[in-house]
Amino acid sequence: MDRLSRALRRASAIADAVLAPADQGGPWPPGVLVPPGARAQTGAMDSIQTECLLVPTADTTLAVRLRYRWAQLWRITWDGADHAPGIRSTRVHGAGAETVRRRIDVVLPLADVDARVRRYRFALPGLERSHPLPGTATARLIRRRWPISGALEVSAHRLDGGNGPVRLRVEVHNDVVWRAYDAPPEVVLRRALIGVHVLLTVSSGQFLSMVDPPDWARAAAADCVNAGTFPVLVGDPHRNDTMLSAPIPLGDYPALPGTAYPAPVLARATDEMPLAAWRP
Repeated sequence: MDRLSRALRRASAIADAVLAPADQGGPWPPGVLVPPGARAQTGAMDSIQTECLLVPTADTTLAVRLRYRWAQLWRITWDGADHAPGIRSTRVHGAGAETVRRRIDVVLPLADVDARVRRYRFALPGLERSHPLPGTATARLIRRRWPISGALEVSAHRLDGGNGPVRLRVEVHNDVVWRAYDAPPEVVLRRALIGVHVLLTVSSGQFLSMVDPPDWARAAAADCVNAGTFPVLVGDPHRNDTMLSAPIPLGDYPALPGTAYPAPVLARATDEMPLAAWRP
């Protein structure tokens, strides 16, 4: 378990480094999953699917980490006396948008995945928090998040009558009920899963490259269906035991920015991250 945890930590750091530049490249960050009812008004997806190939051993344990970000609005208010005697007013002196990182970890023997589709639902209630700003008597920082929910599904299929590799499938769904069909995109983002990506690692066995599979597995790799995702190898090139399913195209073992190889640097995520392209 410790080795799986270390592999996931390192893969998470690599994902943070290689995906961060893409967050600034368009009107929305990559990997946005909107509620199913908002697909028509946004043109965005409500689910993703990853398929990749694994050559397991008899006792392989699979760890899956779903990572995403949750939209959060903030504003600074200031309570003060109005011009009329005895009347107080609250004014907004700043507002913005950011995201909060969230993750779901699933660890299970590969033999359990073979038996049936494993579905893991998650739901986060909306909340609003208010904090006084240091050095002021009446200014407050208010942060608000809206409810989100979804599901992670994991399944596996043994190829070639059980003698070949295993085709792993991981699906992520946003299942928020949505009926605000005229809402602008920035309102939809409040109920979206943002920057969705999946990490896979195994205790034993090896993943096969989906970018350049070995000749004997090319047909099986071509049959894999990836919708909104691009699975690539990350971590230790001598082990081939970890996959990053990214929302943007990458090569196997993507280099961290400013390096020629994926250096073993573990970045610690801050809780709040600015959502640069989104204006509240």
